[in-house]
Amino acid sequence: MIRPNPDTPLPLKIEKPYFAGIGGTGMSAIASVFLDQGFSVQGSDPKISPAVESLVARGAKITNSQSGA
Repeated sequence: MIRPNPDTPLPLKIEKPYFAGIGGTGMSAIASVFLDQGFSVQGSDPKISPAVESLVARGAKITNSQSGA
């Protein structure tokens, strides 16, 4: 897996990043950067994949529902 540079500064106005489809290649990489920067990451993905399991192990809160309910 290609990892982005965790030293890249993120905007300070982000309070609660939420990623729909967090298990995808792009979203999981971005979520990983946010975790590296100390953000509390939340998201959803209907499929529990190795990427989702890895993010959960690192502290992300992920649900398998994208219903918005």
